Amino acid sequence: MSQSQVKYDWPRHISQQKTSGLSVKEYSAQQGFSTWSFYINRKKLSKPTFSKKKEPVQKKPSFLNLGTLQQSDSVLINYPDGTRVEINGHQSIEHLCSILKTLQGDVRC
Repeated sequence: MSQSQVKYDWPRHISQQKTSGLSVKEYSAQQGFSTWSFYINRKKLSKPTFSKKKEPVQKKPSFLNLGTLQQSDSVLINYPDGTRVEINGHQSIEHLCSILKTLQGDVRC
């Protein structure tokens, strides 16, 4: 721990300065430390700390095998934005690929 962290309770000082109505310069002079120390410690304390390992990002599957659709089968896809796509056995692969490319970007068919 640095000397300034031992000598001063920076979270308390930062909080008190906010509520005091004093500028950082005025508050620091009143408390007996430099404005530079105040700003440095406030910046250090505002940085997020990561105590846990980051969870691995789960990749969304880029392909979902629906099997073979029969003429009477249908599949309904609901997107979070409210878009709905119903696929039945009457659509061609080319038509399905063009729909997916439009909705999700470049999908390989």
